[in-house]
Amino acid sequence: MSESVKGRKIGVVSGEHAEVGFIWLLRISGAGLVLVSIVGSFYGLRGKAVSPPLAIFGDLVRFPWSLVAALAVQAVLSLAQWGSRHRAKSDNRWWGAFAVALLISAGLNWVAYGTLMLAWGWPVLLAGIAVIAGDAIAELLLVA
Repeated sequence: MSESVKGRKIGVVSGEHAEVGFIWLLRISGAGLVLVSIVGSFYGLRGKAVSPPLAIFGDLVRFPWSLVAALAVQAVLSLAQWGSRHRAKSDNRWWGAFAVALLISAGLNWVAYGTLMLAWGWPVLLAGIAVIAGDAIAELLLVA
């Protein structure tokens, strides 16, 4: 069987297709991190650690008002982060608003995920960096 189809080698991805695929992978990863942040806000607003993965769906159904509140809080914080970051390009004072929104979101996620990370043996500093990076990276991937 021929190794090429219409001049292209089988199994070789062109540069432009690889770039488009990589961009989509980054956006999907960012969307996944936003979903994790919403779940963190859901549990953080309730002051509880995240449940095991299969129990999360049951909790979301049992506490619909907490889910609505978590979605609203996360939407406001995400808009504040995105808008502040864009405005900071022309006025550096907006970085303060970005930092406040990021820290509020990370604080809610710390309540939800931090205790589990510490229970799994993560050092406090590394767990804190992971929680903050999870919020910041999602915002950067989806907006940039």
